[in-house]
Amino acid sequence: AIKQTEEALREHRNLLLTIADNLPAYIAYVDAETLRYKFANKLFENLGLPRDQIIGKTIKELIGETKYALAFPYLEKVRAGEPTVYENEFHLVNGTRLIQVNYVPEFDEQGRVRGIVVLGRDMTLQKQTERALQESQKLLLLIADNLPAFIAYADAADLRYRFVNKRYEAFGRPRHEIINKTFPEVVGDAGYKFAKPYLEQVFSGRSASYENLFHLTHGDRWIKVNYVPDIDEQRQVRGIVILSYDITQEK
Repeated sequence: AIKQTEEALREHRNLLLTIADNLPAYIAYVDAETLRYKFANKLFENLGLPRDQIIGKTIKELIGETKYALAFPYLEKVRAGEPTVYENEFHLVNGTRLIQVNYVPEFDEQGRVRGIVVLGRDMTLQKQTERALQESQKLLLLIADNLPAFIAYADAADLRYRFVNKRYEAFGRPRHEIINKTFPEVVGDAGYKFAKPYLEQVFSGRSASYENLFHLTHGDRWIKVNYVPDIDEQRQVRGIVILSYDITQEK
């Protein structure tokens, strides 16, 4: 019976080790008092040591004094029983990577923290993607703000503006105050009433355009308004792209 129990425990341990080694995360267990590693998965070898040499080392010995100094306040929090998370760059065998480190306390029967579960996620690609998206957004906003047109996007469900370019401030509000406002709130009840049949057309999935006189901060201007439906995968109109031009001179 004892032999069978030992075999079952060994099989269970091997199974857990296989799972931990194949997860896309840095997984470890550290003694809360000594801060020495008692377990580390295969991914930890990216820190430059084989796993068997990581076990028994302290966090400071493995990641170095500079990185340890940054981690220390978070380790103090988790030792006090509070889960913590932080991000830092680590110089790994596959290059410098931004890692999000999560510390989770493990409590004994008396409610004292006896161990720390370490879960690290490589955030490098996500951060690079976020930075690229931010740069793209800045570029698109720069382009939209410098085009000689009124450019906007509104939700089809409630006709609230989700985006407007700088030129929309001619309606008498700063851009950030127009976002989340409805059509009637921005163009007025009369302007909305005039636009309603064209909005019904765009709700049916067809583009629409019309001309109308609008009261702007720099005077009354004739504007040609174009509505283009934004259609989702279920062929439902989820939004309206609005592209409008000042045609006063032509009039």
